[in-house]
Amino acid sequence: MVKRLMALQAVFIMAVAVSCKDKDEDTIPVPTNEDPVHLKFDTKNVVAFQVISSGNSSDLNESELETHFGNRVALFIPTEIIIKKDSLILLKENDLQEGYQAKWENDNQLYILNEGDNSWTFIGEKTNTTSFHMKFAFYSKRVTGISRNYVVLGNEYALDNHDELMAADETQSSLVWLKIEAVYH
Repeated sequence: MVKRLMALQAVFIMAVAVSCKDKDEDTIPVPTNEDPVHLKFDTKNVVAFQVISSGNSSDLNESELETHFGNRVALFIPTEIIIKKDSLILLKENDLQEGYQAKWENDNQLYILNEGDNSWTFIGEKTNTTSFHMKFAFYSKRVTGISRNYVVLGNEYALDNHDELMAADETQSSLVWLKIEAVYH
């Protein structure tokens, strides 16, 4: 009888101990330290490469990249990304670095602050736990007019379309448009 009573007490004590256990103890907590995440360039994919002129567009061959943009693509796309709690550092060829204030939205979309107008610009997103995707746009715009001719070269992060680059009143303009998506791990 005493052994049964002791066994019941032991079961009762274990039941109380288990019920008092913190239920979140088995889950891995979100790190609170400021350890940065280092991501290295893995692959790139040409999403669009075309020339647009007089409202018409035609695709260009990837072998013409260097003809239109020289080494701009290689120099602009980061070789490594360092993401901290509230900042982003892009490491590029020739030891170039760009730093931005950054924030996450929806747990997978990264935005950078445009200091000129204090607006946030989407720069990339986590697609799963191991990869980060960034989009890059490159353009070469030629405008031929009666009184002037000019060329505008540019590159931007996450510029999705070229509509704003082509003004409606510029009928004598052409645009070489390149959109690339890069993957980092």
